[in-house]
Amino acid sequence: MLSRGTYGHGGAHATQSWADPKTGLIYVMMIQRAGFPNGDNSPVRKGFQQSAVNEFVSE
Repeated sequence: MLSRGTYGHGGAHATQSWADPKTGLIYVMMIQRAGFPNGDNSPVRKGFQQSAVNEFVSE
């Protein structure tokens, strides 16, 4: 759901950020929980990204 060319960075305790140059959006997901499963395919990450795209990206 993120555009090709999107880049980001993962921080400690599952915090993540992404910048999508195609849409101009910056996503910041703040979580502070050790051992939180937050890989690329995690339901939390997918849900967060999809919610943001649904709200802010017009087709």
